[in-house]
Parts: sequence; C-alpha cells; structure tokens
Amino acid sequence: MDPQLLPYDLHHDLLTYAQAAELAGPEVAEGTIRTWVHRGKLAKVDTPDGPRVLGINVLRAEAATRVRARRRPARVAA
Repeated sequence: MDPQLLPYDLHHDLLTYAQAAELAGPEVAEGTIRTWVHRGKLAKVDTPDGPRVLGINVLRAEAATRVRARRRPARVAA
C-alpha cells in the first residue's frame, strides 16, 4: 500500500480491524489484529461504532512481530 494514497492519517484516525489488517499487509488478517489486541500488543479504542485502533500502532505491532519471527531458530526434524 502506497503511503501517499492512504485515505486516513496514521497518527490521528481510528481504523476498523479490517482497515488495520489491510494497512498491515497481505500476511495480516483481521483475526490477527483481534489477536494482537487480545494479547495486549495493540491498544484499542472503544467507540460507538465498535473497536478501533491507530494505524501507526498497527504498523509498529506488525514490525515487532516480523522482527520476532526472524529471531526464532529453525526447528530441525529429527
């Protein structure tokens, strides 16, 4: 997703879980956003229209997850 084409401000606009998943990339599903919120890796804001998250926080959570995934040692089959 081209940052110049975003229809919202990452620092101020609250995104739905679907918008957050789209922002995070094709590897991230809407369920993943819910999991991050449940695990406390992503803060949510309750609104009358449902839970929302800040786009910048979604990008930070996705980057941290990607970094952790690369650090895990590969398992060798015995």
